[in-house]
Amino acid sequence: MQAMGLVEGMEVYALFKAGAVVLSTDTVLGISFENRFCGVIRHLHPGDLYTEASVRMHNEKIITAVVNNDVAEQMGLMTDTPVCAMFNAASVILALV
Repeated sequence: MQAMGLVEGMEVYALFKAGAVVLSTDTVLGISFENRFCGVIRHLHPGDLYTEASVRMHNEKIITAVVNNDVAEQMGLMTDTPVCAMFNAASVILALV
């Protein structure tokens, strides 16, 4: 962080691949992830093998996840389904605004 000259309060972008995001409908899940953001499914875009899920958080920011179609169906994902989007710190790339 020092190499980037980051200071508290500075605005940055956090970039990560949608495939690094794990979704859970259990908002009290005991899985260890450094980053956990809860919200609701805003959009679902099913593809041949995977469904792209956009999660709208309380601050109106969006996190996009890619979930196997079978898993999305088993989870019962639909628009407005409450979910948590989780990912590890090692998956994040920071970029200055």
